[in-house]
Amino acid sequence: MKNLLHIAAAFMFFGVLLFQSVVAQNYAAPYLQFSTSVEAAGFGNAFTALTDDATSTYWNPAGLALIKSYSFTSLSAINLGLDRQFQSAAFAFRLPLGVLGASFASSGVKDIMGYDDNNSKTGSFNVMNTVPALSYALAPNENVSIGTTFKYIRQDLNVQIDNGYSVDFGLRYRAEMLGTDVTTSVMFQNFSGKVGVNDLPRVLRLGAGINLKGIVAAADFVFEDMNDIKSRKILNIGFGYQATVQENFIFEARTGFQQTQYPSAGIGIGAKLGVLIAKIDYAFVTEPYSIFSQSHRVGLSITGL
Repeated sequence: MKNLLHIAAAFMFFGVLLFQSVVAQNYAAPYLQFSTSVEAAGFGNAFTALTDDATSTYWNPAGLALIKSYSFTSLSAINLGLDRQFQSAAFAFRLPLGVLGASFASSGVKDIMGYDDNNSKTGSFNVMNTVPALSYALAPNENVSIGTTFKYIRQDLNVQIDNGYSVDFGLRYRAEMLGTDVTTSVMFQNFSGKVGVNDLPRVLRLGAGINLKGIVAAADFVFEDMNDIKSRKILNIGFGYQATVQENFIFEARTGFQQTQYPSAGIGIGAKLGVLIAKIDYAFVTEPYSIFSQSHRVGLSITGL
């Protein structure tokens, strides 16, 4: 009975994480949908076409091809509600041919109190999910880039541990029209993958973005499961402004709407320090669905020039 109560508690808190990404549908490993980019959070998760740093390991591995030297990014989520936690970090660097990237994400709930059938405390336990990933991107020419990400997934519910994998593919196309950078992208997340005995949903993201002298607009159209015709289709939109002040200081402002109705906003402040750019990013996010509170994302990024 004690083990059954632990199992019930673990699945209850795992269900809280699951609700983050889905309502009224079966969705394996929902934490895979949690963005690893503070910038993306500020843009309302309309980022598939905009990503160009180490967070491309999540958003679109084809974006890694834009890295000139190296890129490091990190993210910590604050005030997620219901004791949820999420952290991530990624690093990518240019090779003689292509760009190699690696990332790590951790999510879950810690210090869950367990009870026996007499309602007596049995001690605390954790529900944790870890996802290390390896990515590679290549640009056949200056307009087109392609990339792929392989993820190893470990899902620990304290009394049950499941392992799995996921393979993503991304494509990015950039062109200049009337002085405006126009980018379109396609991202297949979980093109192949499963956790334990459960197949992962195949997520398709179609992204578009424009950049006109620092004024940025983007949109993502998301099919949450290509295997289920009844699954949700979501539109995320985002807007931003990027400026360099006195050649060495960088300021960025962003806003967006997840599912066109949940607002977010963010800023980035950075500086050119010799051969690198260091930047601190912040985002304020309205979590989808009423059971979750508003939350925050903070992160540090370092980019080699």
